Amino acid sequence: MTPPIANVSEEEGRLFNELFERHRGQSQVSLTQHRRAKIAEMERALAGRKRIYLDTKYWVYLRDPDQSPDPEAIRELKALLYAGVASGKIFCPLSFSTYDELMVIMPLERRLATARIMDDLSLGYSFCGPEDLYGLEITRFFIENSQTMRRFTYAVQPIWTRIGTLFGEGYPPRDVVPADYELALDKALLDRMWILGIREMAEKMPKHRAREHVADQINEERRRYPRAGRSFKQLYADELHGLLDFNKHIIDSSLRDVASLVLDPKDVPESAFSAELPAYVPVNLIRHATTMGKGQPGIPMQRTEAALYASLRLDVGRPFRPNDANDIRHTAAALAYCDLYLTERSFQEMTTRKDIRSVAPVQCQVAWIPDEALSLLRAITG
Repeated sequence: MTPPIANVSEEEGRLFNELFERHRGQSQVSLTQHRRAKIAEMERALAGRKRIYLDTKYWVYLRDPDQSPDPEAIRELKALLYAGVASGKIFCPLSFSTYDELMVIMPLERRLATARIMDDLSLGYSFCGPEDLYGLEITRFFIENSQTMRRFTYAVQPIWTRIGTLFGEGYPPRDVVPADYELALDKALLDRMWILGIREMAEKMPKHRAREHVADQINEERRRYPRAGRSFKQLYADELHGLLDFNKHIIDSSLRDVASLVLDPKDVPESAFSAELPAYVPVNLIRHATTMGKGQPGIPMQRTEAALYASLRLDVGRPFRPNDANDIRHTAAALAYCDLYLTERSFQEMTTRKDIRSVAPVQCQVAWIPDEALSLLRAITG
């Protein structure tokens, strides 16, 4: 018996049935075990590869070299990127911001042409979604700054995922079916998400929301609360506190995950797990540790994000622009976790500022000029 699949093409139905049949009679392998095996497969595939992060401008250059400021350099860069991926030396991870910006490229043919190159050079891998990344950094922060926690084995989820699971995994509710049948369905759904590429997503998924209103809100806040001579250090502390406060639900979840290392939920009253810490306690703990240089600083992406927002606030004559939020996320993720970042001039120059480098990771090289990008990539790929 194969699962009935409605509202899909014949080809899609055939693919899913093939995935489903692979898991029939394999009920000894749970969905969790199957997921762990796929994550291990991903980690083996990426082991030893340098991480080259491209913002959307460079993806567009690769699609249309003749529209770039240096077509010859971009063609050579594209060839070198493809060769580096094929040889196992590099990959070019995607991200939520990459997807968000891809979905506004029009007409559709250009969007799909861009997405095809993304699939090739990313190998289908992406940063986890923003909330997942925040949570992973917070969890690692608590573990790395506690001698007690470091004594335990805790498998923190990797920062990478497949682009098809960027928005999480989805398992629809079903009528009553045999447990082994449902398990095979769930594992087949995970397999399907695992092989989904960004080109297929770009063709079938809806465009993401516009961000103009976000820029308007931030500019209004800047008018209401001007810099008033405050230093970068003060602005950075404010921005980091605001980011952590906004993510306090993620911090609370991470604390519970870490507590599970030493507490068995079966031995603790439910009320102990349902009670929440006052929000300011974990927020202040992390903010003070990272801004005062106490312990392992951790949360590199969130530190960088706060620093970039603080740097923009220093420039009182520059309004916050609709795409700044995505550019900041591109830059924060790249500086925290990649080896080379190809971006636009304004953000490359921002990353060289002394204030930014004082709190952000410094191992990632950054370029905006195609010829410089080519030179740095040659050095990485040998």
